[in-house]
Amino acid sequence: MTEESPEARQMAALSEWLEQSTLTAHEAACLLAGVLPPERAGDERDFGAWLPGYKAWEHGRDAWAFGVKAKIAHIETILLEDKSRHDQSPKAYLALGAKRGFQPPWLDPALADPAFRKYLPTGGKLKTNRSNSSYSARYKKWPDWHERVEYAFSLHSQGLSVKAAKERFAEKYSDGPEIDGWLREFRNKCETAETKTRGFRAYLQELK
Repeated sequence: MTEESPEARQMAALSEWLEQSTLTAHEAACLLAGVLPPERAGDERDFGAWLPGYKAWEHGRDAWAFGVKAKIAHIETILLEDKSRHDQSPKAYLALGAKRGFQPPWLDPALADPAFRKYLPTGGKLKTNRSNSSYSARYKKWPDWHERVEYAFSLHSQGLSVKAAKERFAEKYSDGPEIDGWLREFRNKCETAETKTRGFRAYLQELK
């Protein structure tokens, strides 16, 4: 049995919150900030686990938690200012957040997953976190760019040397791109094909 990836578990937890009929402003602020809200019964934390797209703390957990708490408080204040003008559904909060400039870090994987579309506001209120112009240029040159990344990652996962991986990649994709940077990210940053291509896959969904 294949073990579920951490990102899949995070997105499953996120979907449970987005399925709620209503959210409090604090719960919505947590989601927009990129973390799960605290559980509704007996959970005294300010927020729960972080969601895909959120960078883990770099300078100590306490400093990271303080920054997240401050961000949530700021977003919550903005949401409360407009609370009377909309319903308290997750979609309404996400639309308001987008209007006020708060795009959740998990937006790219959500847009890349067709099953998640039902949880998101319609009408173009949410856009991928990366400029579409860069994805457009990449798409024009390599429409199957995401598949190339996935193949490069499979070569990396086989334990091939950089030289061997590049040679194998060039045999299949003679027109590039160069994959040195990808291989470094796979090796040094624990990047995966899934995380590296999610923004591009979200862009492809927007083209449909």
